Amino acid sequence: MGKQDNRTPGGGATEEDEVFGKKLGTYLEHRWTQPPRIKLGDTLPVTLIELEIAPDGRVTGKRIVTPSGNAAMDASVQAMLDQLDRVPSPPRGKTVLQISMQTK
Repeated sequence: MGKQDNRTPGGGATEEDEVFGKKLGTYLEHRWTQPPRIKLGDTLPVTLIELEIAPDGRVTGKRIVTPSGNAAMDASVQAMLDQLDRVPSPPRGKTVLQISMQTK
């Protein structure tokens, strides 16, 4: 599910960023209804999303950056995005993140 990588070359992520990343991943995971395994075939598709988050946690932008190519997977991620209007507040104020959504 929602793997997030805040690291930058040279190690720019702080412990606070790591905690936020885990909190956001858990938050998204609880709001995402993963497609039935039968609709995924033998693959573990990955859909890359982008979220723009205001300092107070409001989602001001959201989109699929790279679809997985699996219709059921991409539809399930889009359905989650359509309902997403707020997430945990980012530690450094306004932020834009790319997150990989992957089934378990």
